[in-house]
Amino acid sequence: MISDGQPHPHPICLSLCGGADSLHIRDAFKARAGVEYWDMPAVDLQGDEWAIVVRGELGKALFEMREQAIWVAHNLCYEFGVTCENLVGFESLPSWVSGNFRDTMVREQLWAIAKGCMGKFTYEHRLRRKDFYRPLQSRRHRPGPLPGRPFLRERTDPTSWRLRYHELVGVSIPRWPIKALVYSAMDSVWTRRAFLDQQFTDTMTEQGPVTQDDATYLIWDELRQTSAALCLEIIRSSGCAVDGERVQLYAGEIRDVAAKAQLIAQQGGWIKTTGCRGCKGKGRVGDVPNLRDCEMCDGGRDPNVREKPKSWSNSDTGVLKAWVDLAYNGDPPKTAKGGVSTSTDTLQYSGHPLLVEYAKGKAATAALTRQVPLLERAARVGRVRPWFIFLVRSGRTACRSPNMQNPDSRGHFRSCFTANPGNVLVSVDYSTLEMFSWAQNCLELYGVSTMAEWLNAGLDVHSVFGRHVLKTFFDEDITLEKYMERLKAKEERVVKCRKFAKVPIFGCPGMLQKPATLVDYALGMGVELSLYEAEQLITLWNEVLVESREWLDDLKSRAPGWDTPWSMRQPVSNRIRGGCSSSSGANSYFQGRAADFCKEVMYKLLHACVVDRSSPLFGCSIWNFVHDEFMFEGPAETAHIWVPAAQEIMLSCTSRYFPDVDKHMRTEATVSVRWDKGADLHVLPGGEYLPWEFSDRQRGGPSGDTLPLDWLTSCPPFIIKHLQETA
Repeated sequence: MISDGQPHPHPICLSLCGGADSLHIRDAFKARAGVEYWDMPAVDLQGDEWAIVVRGELGKALFEMREQAIWVAHNLCYEFGVTCENLVGFESLPSWVSGNFRDTMVREQLWAIAKGCMGKFTYEHRLRRKDFYRPLQSRRHRPGPLPGRPFLRERTDPTSWRLRYHELVGVSIPRWPIKALVYSAMDSVWTRRAFLDQQFTDTMTEQGPVTQDDATYLIWDELRQTSAALCLEIIRSSGCAVDGERVQLYAGEIRDVAAKAQLIAQQGGWIKTTGCRGCKGKGRVGDVPNLRDCEMCDGGRDPNVREKPKSWSNSDTGVLKAWVDLAYNGDPPKTAKGGVSTSTDTLQYSGHPLLVEYAKGKAATAALTRQVPLLERAARVGRVRPWFIFLVRSGRTACRSPNMQNPDSRGHFRSCFTANPGNVLVSVDYSTLEMFSWAQNCLELYGVSTMAEWLNAGLDVHSVFGRHVLKTFFDEDITLEKYMERLKAKEERVVKCRKFAKVPIFGCPGMLQKPATLVDYALGMGVELSLYEAEQLITLWNEVLVESREWLDDLKSRAPGWDTPWSMRQPVSNRIRGGCSSSSGANSYFQGRAADFCKEVMYKLLHACVVDRSSPLFGCSIWNFVHDEFMFEGPAETAHIWVPAAQEIMLSCTSRYFPDVDKHMRTEATVSVRWDKGADLHVLPGGEYLPWEFSDRQRGGPSGDTLPLDWLTSCPPFIIKHLQETA
């Protein structure tokens, strides 16, 4: 029943499980259900357990009785989405985050991160997770135990009732097959058992107990992370319109680049396309770089050559490594195990035209198999709804299907997403949020911070450090005022120094202290550094920022080796992260603090969008969240009213997280019809916000010429007036 166009279908049934202390809940649901319920036999349960299955519409009754018990679910955010979208509305959000609704998945995630075993197959982790992710049938209804993890089969078995409840739409519950009833009931039974099991599991860490309140079994930061999970479900439900024509344009570009990479790989002789034994399917023979066509298969063009056997690999990495070795004059970048690296970055910055072009196509091939199918599916239903992961080790969120937090920078990926007619897409993000977070941590830990001094003075930290880079690299010692003048004039040398400055400012607090690692990090930012330049930047960062040495020495002392992990506790939220190395712990300090702050802001923004009818933001939606950036969709006519309201909310709780450096925190907004990384904010004389595509800089360009026809036909009057006045 779940589809791209219907992420939250109408609920078919509701299963409930409880103990002797909640019999009144069971009786109340039975009374409301009449004859439309099924009471699970006690022989299938343990102790004082009870379980019933009722119609899905009674989810509204559950919400009405929310104060009478603690309601536990696994993956509460999805249950929230289904219930709100079909029964009680998203304006009920505050009631869901009050503490009466709990999520075993959120609790398990927090526990695993605190213990340092998230994603690791330790015995304790398997033991805790064994019953959390599968609704189980009782042994009575099974032919016998299955080997290994016996119930995983039901998650992929097309005959399992997990995938067949659409067959029961309109069927009276007493007439349901017994297996369908048991499957539903045991879902709630095992969720309750998991919640109870969590209360008796070892909760001690080096930083103290994971549990915040023994009376309510509340885990540190549980309510904030539950709130974030629910808010991200609202964002997913909102989604964003997709332009099918742009999707096809993007897909065509990616296919062209991938096809070119295929030809290059054949030319280079490291990809296997046939079953020719003379060249082992590569179509080329000889030594790099003196390759020639294979005579047996005519360079792979002979139509009679046999197909490549399935047992053969798709490529010959030895040939590719030989090309890399040649490009780097016998001194190629190495992998962690000492082998020749063939990573995309290694190929891209090799300087060899064959490898550079292949690197572009290598990334395009990945996008062709991952992003393009997802966008084409979204285009068919007219809307994209990515899946968000509410918590990863660092405290941040993640995104998939498609990954909207790390969008493809090639071609027209971003422009595939467009506002509905009459609306605009607005991006509001914080300026250097992680630097505020790092400076606050340094002040709390060591009492000093040069970064904090810069921020409290309202300075552009990249330009301040860029001035030092200019002095070191070009021996120019100028004032900051002079530097800013030359930067405004876009002097190439000054712009380059500011770009270089961003690399250590963002990378060095994460313990990137080796030139080679900083070079790789810079490549990810689109900055090319030599090893000498990286070494100079690291030295400069350590000299200019007085807190740098204490920061590095402190974190290195906590984890002197890879086999001595340590744990840390977030200063505000008290969330614990275990199993830290010096670098992951460093990142958790400032990334985690910033992430906690943004999750609190996210709730306030969505409260204004869906709950508070007096807010200018009411009726607008958030359709994407990228770590420190919120993306809204709302009416173009009133953008100049609701965008400042969003910015005000985003700065409303800075003093709680950054009390010593929040004086000059600011946000930056852009307004456009399509998602555009180059978009800017243009304010008309009347105060209205003009979409980027209609600005003087973009008018008549590629962005303005290709706006969707339905948007242009409903163009707001103030834009038409502006175009007439400036024609």
